[in-house]
Amino acid sequence: MPLNLQKNLPAIELLKKEHIFVMDSLRAATQDIRPLRVVVLNLMPLKVTTETDLVRLLSNTPLQVEMDLMKIKGHTPKNTSIEHMRAFYKDFDQMKSEYYDGMIVTGAPVEQMPFEEVTYWEEIMEIFDWARTHVTSTLDEQHAIVDYIETRLTKIDNYIADLQAEIDYLKEFKQRLVSDVVTGQICVAEPQKGEMQ
Repeated sequence: MPLNLQKNLPAIELLKKEHIFVMDSLRAATQDIRPLRVVVLNLMPLKVTTETDLVRLLSNTPLQVEMDLMKIKGHTPKNTSIEHMRAFYKDFDQMKSEYYDGMIVTGAPVEQMPFEEVTYWEEIMEIFDWARTHVTSTLDEQHAIVDYIETRLTKIDNYIADLQAEIDYLKEFKQRLVSDVVTGQICVAEPQKGEMQ
């Protein structure tokens, strides 16, 4: 699958070694294909590793994918160079007028911190609000899909538990029946000719 990435993104060389086909935006522009546009809000501490993992996953589609990397203006990463961030990431303000087919949000477990300690929380909420009108596959739809799947899985799990209880009951019944026959409590002999059935 042709994955359209910004030229010189470190993930490109790593993925070429894995024989994953990627192309820069110059080559992609010559193709007569409308790419699937995906924006990635990458909040992970190790951005280059996360970028590589995402590109590896996105490369498994037959569609051309154009990936833009978004950063939070109110947060400076500790584990990724400023040069890398400037070269490959755009602030949300620069992307507000763009429209995307999908959005991927990665990040540290901020839910384990009090919200007042997440200094960029308001900007994230603004991005999520923007995504409702600028991203075809919004976070709300994804949450609804997850909720639906979890509801269905709960029903299936309950059904499986009910069936397992029935199976256990039938096994116990079979064991009791065999025991009753062996001990003579139940007669299973065929009726002889002339006996009442």
